[in-house]
Amino acid sequence: MFVTSFYSIIFILALPLNCLVLWAMAPQLKTEQCLPVYAMNLLASNLLLLAALPFSLAYVLQNYHWTLGAAACTLVHAVFFLHLFVSVLFLTWIAVMRYVAVGHPLRFSALQTTRCSYLSSAALWLVAIALSSTGAFMLPSHGQTNSNRSSCFETYPVPRDYALFHLVVSILFYFLPCLILGIMYLLIQRTLRGSSSVQAVERKRITTLLAFIVMYFAVLFGPCHVIWSYRCIVVLLGGDTCSVEKTLSLPGQVTLAVSNLSALLVPVFYMASFKSIWQRIRCHTAGT
Repeated sequence: MFVTSFYSIIFILALPLNCLVLWAMAPQLKTEQCLPVYAMNLLASNLLLLAALPFSLAYVLQNYHWTLGAAACTLVHAVFFLHLFVSVLFLTWIAVMRYVAVGHPLRFSALQTTRCSYLSSAALWLVAIALSSTGAFMLPSHGQTNSNRSSCFETYPVPRDYALFHLVVSILFYFLPCLILGIMYLLIQRTLRGSSSVQAVERKRITTLLAFIVMYFAVLFGPCHVIWSYRCIVVLLGGDTCSVEKTLSLPGQVTLAVSNLSALLVPVFYMASFKSIWQRIRCHTAGT
C-alpha cells in the first residue's frame, strides 16, 4: 500500500512540476552559463523516469504480476537504472564544475563553456546508457514465480555475475562519487572562506547547491545502494541468501521507491534556487 501510494503521489506531483520547470528554464540555454544545461539534463532524466513509473505502479497494483512481456520489462528496468546513473553522474559533475569555477576559474576556463557542457552531457548520457543497458540485460528480466505469477526483475537470489557487476558499479558510481562530493564540498567551503571576491549571495547559493547535492545522495540513493550492495556481497560470499532476501525484500522495495522521490525534489529545488524560473512563471501568468 505504501509503495503504490508513494508512486502515485510522485507521478501526480512530479510530472507537471518537471514540465513547468523545464519550460521556465529553457531560455537559459541561450546564455553562456553551464549550470542550466546540466539542470535540463536532470529534468529530462526525471521525465524518462516518470514515463516508466505507471508501468511499475501497475505491476505493484496487480500483486507483482507482469503482463507486458519480457521486452517491456527490460525496457522499464533499464529506464529506472538510467535515471539513477544519470542523476549520480550529473550531480557529481556539477559539484566538480562548481569547485573548478570557484577554485580555478582561469586555469580550467575551457571547461566552463557551453560547448564543453554539451559535450560532457553527451558523454555522461552515453556512460549511463551503457551501464543501465548492461545491467538490464545481465539480470533475467521475466519469469514465473512459485505462485504462477509472471515476475519482472525479481530473481532470487541474483546471479553471481550480476551480483559482481552491481557491486562494482555501486562502488564506482555511488560510493566513490559520495567521496568525491564530500571532498568537493570541503574544498569549496575552504576556497569560499579565503575568497573576498565572491559576494555573500553567490557564496550562499553555491553552498546551498552543494549541501543539497550531498543530502540528495545520502538520503535518497544511500539506503537502496547499501541494501543492494549487501545482497550482492552475500551472494558472492555464498551466504544464506534465502533469509537475507526474505528480510530485505520489503526494505528494498521501500528504499527503491524513496529513491524515485528525486523526480519531485529536483524541480522543487530549482524553483527555490533560481529566481529566473519564478520570474518567467509570474510574467506568463500576468500576461494571460
